[in-house]
Amino acid sequence: MDLICENCGTYLNFLDKQCPLCGHANKYYMQNTSFTPQTISELKDWYESKGFGPYESTRFFIGIDYKRPKAFGIYETNGIFTVYKNKADGSRAIRYKGPDEAFAVNELYLKIKEELIDRKYHRREDASLLVYLQYFAIMLVAVPVSYVSRGAFPTVPLFITFIYAAAYAEARIDVVKKMHPIKKVGIVSLLCSVLIFSAVYTNTPRYYKYDEHIICSYQREFYLYNESENDYARLVKRDNIADIIKKSGRTHRLSTSSSDYKSQYSFKDSNYYKVCFKSDYSSDPRLDHYDDYSSSSDSYSTDWDSDW
Repeated sequence: MDLICENCGTYLNFLDKQCPLCGHANKYYMQNTSFTPQTISELKDWYESKGFGPYESTRFFIGIDYKRPKAFGIYETNGIFTVYKNKADGSRAIRYKGPDEAFAVNELYLKIKEELIDRKYHRREDASLLVYLQYFAIMLVAVPVSYVSRGAFPTVPLFITFIYAAAYAEARIDVVKKMHPIKKVGIVSLLCSVLIFSAVYTNTPRYYKYDEHIICSYQREFYLYNESENDYARLVKRDNIADIIKKSGRTHRLSTSSSDYKSQYSFKDSNYYKVCFKSDYSSDPRLDHYDDYSSSSDSYSTDWDSDW
């Protein structure tokens, strides 16, 4: 096999660092340094040290004249070194045949790195894709379910995201190790802050005054304060009031420091909260006390057919 410049086609010497005509780097020179295998024996040792597995699984046969289809290999006969590829149909393409063992070994060495590293990369990408699909499938269920559950949204979806983010970081531990300590602390602090904020926000009652009625929003449900009973009851049919509060909630928002707010309006101090949220009592007749409230109408795989 002739060694030529990939850029201009000039014939090169194996020891040329770059093309003498155009200056293009000689990739074979760069790869054929002291730490790369120079002999078939060294190539075997390097292959085994990487833990690639048996030749039959990787399809690379070192020191073997393998005859079956779909294989790369190198062997020596009477001082002549042959680097070959057996195609899918069983025919053989010769990459190099000659007396230069170092060159022959380097040809297969480069191919092993290219093929096995590429396969590992694609397996990792396939696994990553599977994890992403799994995450989105779980979130498709977790988001709506937690949305209609008391206190679960958005804490549960964020917690799931936190777990997957941690798994992603662990899978790329080398990148994490190289990250500056301040950046690591910042990322962890940000995630914890988001989780804490979402939990506090979801479990914090918000009060509204609409048409002289006091309404409390808690864990995505609406509760109407009954002055005569001095207690709350859930708005079962809350579509209208929900729309009103969502569209103009700031207009009707009642601050706990406002003169219109009284201590008895505290949702977490109400009997309703104590019965329905702080005890194991699962049902209460007051849940359906109010039916509605509304004042408006409202393989990757190797190409075995090529020569190399």
